[in-house]
Amino acid sequence: MAAVPFHASWVGPGNDPREDFGIFRFVCEFDLQEDPGPTLIRVSADNRYRLVANGEPVIFGPQRGDLDAWRYEFLDISPFLKKGHNRLEATVWNFGWIAPMAQLSRRTGFLFDVAVPEGTPEPAGAEAMRTPGQWTVERDAQRDFRMMHSDVQSQHFYIDIGPGETFDPSVTPEAPRPPHNIQRAQARGHLHDAQWQLLPRSIPPMMYQAHPPTPARRQDGQTWLFDAGELLCAFPRITLRGPKGTKVSIVYAESMWNPDGTKGNRDEIEGKAIKGYQDEVTLGEGETVFEPLWWRTYRYLEVRADVPIKAELVSVETGYPLQVESSFEADDVSVPKLWEVSVRTAARCAGETYFDCPYYEQLQYAGDTRIQAMIGYYLGRDRDLQRNAVEQFDRSKRPDGLTHSRYPDRVAQTIPPFTLWHVLMRQDQRMYDRPLLVDPNDPDPVDQVGLDFVAAFNKLNEQPVDETFWNFADWTPEWPGGTPPGGVQSTVHMLTLYLAHAATEIALDSPGERGDAKAKALYAVVSGQMERKNGLVKHKRDPEWTGSEHAEALWRVLQKRLRVPMDPWPATALDAANAVRCTYYFSYYKHLAMQPKDYLSVLEPWRAQIEDGLSTFIEMPEPTRSDCHAWSAHPILGFFQIVAGVESTGPGWSSVRVAPNPGSLRRFDAKIAHPKGELRVRYEDGKVKVDSPVPYDLVWNES
Repeated sequence: MAAVPFHASWVGPGNDPREDFGIFRFVCEFDLQEDPGPTLIRVSADNRYRLVANGEPVIFGPQRGDLDAWRYEFLDISPFLKKGHNRLEATVWNFGWIAPMAQLSRRTGFLFDVAVPEGTPEPAGAEAMRTPGQWTVERDAQRDFRMMHSDVQSQHFYIDIGPGETFDPSVTPEAPRPPHNIQRAQARGHLHDAQWQLLPRSIPPMMYQAHPPTPARRQDGQTWLFDAGELLCAFPRITLRGPKGTKVSIVYAESMWNPDGTKGNRDEIEGKAIKGYQDEVTLGEGETVFEPLWWRTYRYLEVRADVPIKAELVSVETGYPLQVESSFEADDVSVPKLWEVSVRTAARCAGETYFDCPYYEQLQYAGDTRIQAMIGYYLGRDRDLQRNAVEQFDRSKRPDGLTHSRYPDRVAQTIPPFTLWHVLMRQDQRMYDRPLLVDPNDPDPVDQVGLDFVAAFNKLNEQPVDETFWNFADWTPEWPGGTPPGGVQSTVHMLTLYLAHAATEIALDSPGERGDAKAKALYAVVSGQMERKNGLVKHKRDPEWTGSEHAEALWRVLQKRLRVPMDPWPATALDAANAVRCTYYFSYYKHLAMQPKDYLSVLEPWRAQIEDGLSTFIEMPEPTRSDCHAWSAHPILGFFQIVAGVESTGPGWSSVRVAPNPGSLRRFDAKIAHPKGELRVRYEDGKVKVDSPVPYDLVWNES
């Protein structure tokens, strides 16, 4: 449908940019003389929109992206139309200068096009529906945006998800007027300049699932506290009754807070208070129903007023329609809950992009996303969100060759090692999704795009350490800002560089003599740059070396990529050196490198979180900011990659290595939704059985 020219124009509320901030209602009314036939539409807006046809919700969008790949929705709207009078209504809003960090924008705009494929008649009502057509626009004077927080001075509340909303149903609406014509809509790559380079949606529409009404856990008439029982990403629908003109605050929180600033057990509320971002509603006559335009993250929701009121809550959950087609079962009683909470954490951190945390930032960071995408490869067959992430980070390339650390983002942030993790995401995509097309006659194919990113990072070694941006590795307390001493020249980041370089070598993707020779040559170069200090690895150029589990993990992951047996895990040397330990994030790589004899034994910190009432896994060891961080959901991968021992050994997951490591388990059953069918590894009574839709290599010693 992208080949069909656009016949509509982008329209806005006015030609003065000072009018852009706010919420606008675009309305089109028209009559149809007969029942509508197929009516294909393309609709988009800047920043966001909700489209309703004859009172029925149609679509919410657009898919979040950037101006060079601005998404539109393509669908048949005829099921929502009828013979006689029709009314289309689009609520369009622009967060302005307080927009979410992940929200890019040109200006307030709305686009509604009726597409007519070649050889088909134009549907009735097309001219009326194509913007500007018969559309009018008015500012929604009853709603506004305002930054509101119950504890704005707290260190815990760096929030980049946009403003709260105010709603007063008693305000008189503005009069509708014709919209301002901005410019004709154009598909991406069109001959003429366009303010929005249009592409069709590349991921499924978000999921919407109503939860049963949530009863108040406590209330005294003026304050109502609701507990959803688990952390939700949802549109709260709040029904309020009370004296007209009463100001009501709605506060959202992942957990309740103790007076000393700690959270404690998340199930407990006694002696605790709620802190968080909020909305404000002014009550009208009778019943007032409020639902914010953008979803909220909360387990706890508190409604406050200065006079007695009544409040009811229904939550409509939203997020990426994550298809959990894989499963892992075992005889350990902790496994079902570890699986449940890991999956919930991954799901709550996936929307129109991946994001680090749903409550505070909703930003797609490469370091986080690499783990999230890998979880997706193992959980189900859908690859859309992973592909979207890889494409977006590719597009985020800066003039110096590095990627943005997070993307989309309004303010460019640079974490150079995250450029390297993006290169590894590209390798993961080759191995678990679709191979990179290369010249079959090329004796030494490489991922040239990835290699360019690696080269950009390598150039930083020529700069003073304090001029190389934020070289985050992990939120360890010993590293200020999560940055290891030595910055880009630290052993941790130099090993990440080597690992990313190895990820660009396509010859290493498949078994064979050519790959063996390449691996041997690369290992000779890399090992020549390393030395041992007190039994731990050190890069020869590291100016401020300290021992760390991070470096030990990366060294062994690199050895595996270069087809060298991994060195035994140096537990004694790490203890003797009082080495820096991995937190939840980097423990993924640590666990891969350790290959623990009993994987379940290293998950005690995750079990402790469940005992503390958490329904999702946290960002870092307590005291933590975020109660939901998908980089901590990697027990899913541990069950599949370590316990079942399943990993791709051929491009496009065309072959598999299976090296089970049951540890203390007497039985497990791993079912993986491989793109070509179910890949199943079963273990019981010391026996392993593998069913695979692709060739596999079993590494197993029954003794």
